Amino acid sequence: MNNTADLRNKKLIKSVFVSILLPALLAGASANLAGIIDGIIVGNIIGSEAVAAVNTCRPAMQVYGFTSEIFASGLATCIAISIGRNKKDDANRLFSTGMFSALAAAVILTVLQLVFAKHICRVFADDETLFPLALEYYRYFLLSTFFILLSDPLAAVMRSDGMVKLSGAVLLLPHIVNAILDVVFIKMFDLGLTGAAIATVLGYVSGFLVCCYYYFFKRSYHFEGGNYLKNLGDIASVGIPPATNMGLITIKLLIVNRLALTYGGTMGMTAMSMLMIAWALESLFIGGVKQAMMPMISFYY
Repeated sequence: MNNTADLRNKKLIKSVFVSILLPALLAGASANLAGIIDGIIVGNIIGSEAVAAVNTCRPAMQVYGFTSEIFASGLATCIAISIGRNKKDDANRLFSTGMFSALAAAVILTVLQLVFAKHICRVFADDETLFPLALEYYRYFLLSTFFILLSDPLAAVMRSDGMVKLSGAVLLLPHIVNAILDVVFIKMFDLGLTGAAIATVLGYVSGFLVCCYYYFFKRSYHFEGGNYLKNLGDIASVGIPPATNMGLITIKLLIVNRLALTYGGTMGMTAMSMLMIAWALESLFIGGVKQAMMPMISFYY
């Protein structure tokens, strides 16, 4: 009897894990896919200097991913544990705290980048050839901050809410839209890196619209006040450890990019861009398995 129950449980765990894995892979990829798509399409249509300029902005993408990962992992896990304890009111308060904090972080980060765009871009690309190209891309790309920081936590909540396919749509649709609009804006309208950046932002807008559909019509959680600081501390304590890797990668990219520019110039940065795209493709699967394990553990808790 016990063997039958164990076998049934193993099959259940495997089926749930497989259903979560693809959206989780997309979640792990969301911080990098935009740069990969833009890098490949820009490199083939515009040229090597353009792909190098896009890659210099990759640390910004990692910062977005680091911040959104704190809220996504922390919020989804804490909510799932509260539901496992049959404390729906606590889950509602966590949802309220997490989404309000994500909104505040999105607004603050967006405003800071708008104000200091040139200075930030100079840190990314302190090179007379690449700086104007990087700034052309970054000054529009930074607008995606708002949509990423709200969409990623909501997509994680969707997985905890049993809406795995809808969560996958939030994370996959932006990159499909981005790839299509990249070709339209760059090749047909000849907008160059400006077009690539606008395509990326509009891609994330499309994912955000799916989140709006979930928020207004499908969500199981509602806003409820109370215990804001405690809930924020719980979310951060759970979310920061899995997000730490992205934070460290940000520092690594800043150092590696600066070394490539200093000793290899534009061509060195272009070569580094190709290696970074290959590295990002490999890391998608590692991040995806991690993203799948966290809701599974909290769910079975």
